[in-house]
Amino acid sequence: MANYSKNEPYWHYSVPKYSMRIVVVISLICAVISSKAQTTGKDFEKQQVPIAIAQNTAKYVAVYKSNSVQNQLQQQRQAWEKQTLINPQVGDNWLNYYVSSKLYFQQKDKNQLSNTSKESLRQIAEKMDKQLATALEKSFEKQLVRYYETKENNYKQARQYLVAAYKLNPNNTLLYPEMVLYYEIEGKTAERNTINSKIENINNNTALYKFSEALIKTLPNNSIVFTNGEYDTYAIYKSANALNKNIKVVSISLLKNDFYRAAILKKYNLKSGRYTAKAFTKYLNSVLSSNEKQNIYISATVSKAILKPLAKNIYHTGFAYKYAAEKQETIGALYGNIMQLNENSLTGTGNEVLKNLMPAYILLYRHYKENNEVAKKIYYKAKSVAQQAGFWSANYEQYFK
Repeated sequence: MANYSKNEPYWHYSVPKYSMRIVVVISLICAVISSKAQTTGKDFEKQQVPIAIAQNTAKYVAVYKSNSVQNQLQQQRQAWEKQTLINPQVGDNWLNYYVSSKLYFQQKDKNQLSNTSKESLRQIAEKMDKQLATALEKSFEKQLVRYYETKENNYKQARQYLVAAYKLNPNNTLLYPEMVLYYEIEGKTAERNTINSKIENINNNTALYKFSEALIKTLPNNSIVFTNGEYDTYAIYKSANALNKNIKVVSISLLKNDFYRAAILKKYNLKSGRYTAKAFTKYLNSVLSSNEKQNIYISATVSKAILKPLAKNIYHTGFAYKYAAEKQETIGALYGNIMQLNENSLTGTGNEVLKNLMPAYILLYRHYKENNEVAKKIYYKAKSVAQQAGFWSANYEQYFK
């Protein structure tokens, strides 16, 4: 057994030589390496930096958090706020102001909106209702903002706003992810796949789609894969459909939605413990352990915070972790899945997702460290993948020593 000190950067874990059991997932090194945030807010006036021209907020929807995207969104929300002051009767001004603010807060709050952010969004929605004279039933913008404002606390009501917004403007790209969720809950798989194929963030040229496609290829038919956020989930829907594989997909983040949770448990005949929002980790454990006889996998894109409590029961297979109550031997699968990759086949737009492969290479390298030739081969493969994706740096070298 190889033991690694808690003083090592980023992680502490113990790896039984052949079981590849993860004690603490090495996920922090997968975080996007981003530049320092540029000056925003009042400093613009001091430095006389021009505010960006207001542009359709949909183009700023990003799969990954980064300071550069956050800065762009801050500029956009300021620009659109000015537009609402100049012409408060234009619904598009309000929708872009609301959505750019929502996306900015999500980036700033690390995807969990704070109460302060929620209150700021509520105030924008309230001002929109007062200033925009168009009746609710005739306003796509009002319907969509009502959906966003209601979605978390009353999805039954929220989906009525969503459907109304879709009927008014079915080609607005902001609707696509929301309609995928709606159709999944409704059990309308064909409609889900049709809308899902239109989402630009998971088109065939994105690294996220290519990563998901490679993941699906490693999974046995009829297995269950637990995913992370919405775009990870949607990319797997698309790749599983394209490869004609029967893969059951469960979004961990969406399990917090009452309607989604009830629908997905029924759809896949899954057992679970009692759900409580304050004990979500315990609930997720109950879902996994209650269905352990099925082939259960967890995508490598899932966060450390989710994976850490599951550490005793997950085994790395490269693009995913195998969940099992009993000891699993996955060294062969891990080696085959990540050592036979064609680097060119994975890269595209948004290569940050490929950072989720680095823990697998590091784990495999340390497993074979005593075999110098094999260890070198693993190191060079990891370096080649990272260089092709454009994120290799000296920071990674320390993990291959």
